Amino acid sequence: MMKISKALRLVVPIETEQGQSFVHATAIDRETYEMFCPVFLRAFNAIVTDAGNLSSGPKVAATYMRRSATGMGVNIETLMAEIVRLANVVILGPNGPELVPLDEVFKKGLIDADDKDEVENALAFFTLGFYMLKRSERESILTEVSKIWGGRITSLDFTEFTASLQTSTETASSGAKAPVSSAIY
Repeated sequence: MMKISKALRLVVPIETEQGQSFVHATAIDRETYEMFCPVFLRAFNAIVTDAGNLSSGPKVAATYMRRSATGMGVNIETLMAEIVRLANVVILGPNGPELVPLDEVFKKGLIDADDKDEVENALAFFTLGFYMLKRSERESILTEVSKIWGGRITSLDFTEFTASLQTSTETASSGAKAPVSSAIY
């Protein structure tokens, strides 16, 4: 019997100095989630309570996770480092896609502080939603909320997602247009 994967990944578009790019992230594993579960619960509840709904979550999730952890005496930076470790960036350049770990993008300053903040918050919200929402509602709610930051939810892993991107260079183009794939939108 074939089992269809329900793994969800987040894709967020960003602009780097090298051009259009996409952050592709996978959720943390269950063991890491269980270690930080009280922080997740407090942050998620605070977002819902303060905002009244989830729509502001993508803008404030990392901040709320840090505040919740600090209030509980928990070092959240190990969790944030794991969230960032599970994210990669594909930069669409003139020579095709360049694959870079998100941490390297941050360290090299390839995006400004505001974009870094937006990416961290989006990743934190995706992580919160992945574990705090009912499994049966996870994909539909995360899909709708991810639109707020121009993101999308996909089942494609990083390699599949990168291969699905249409790339061309300024100096050479086949002139052919690839059909739009619903798998990445």
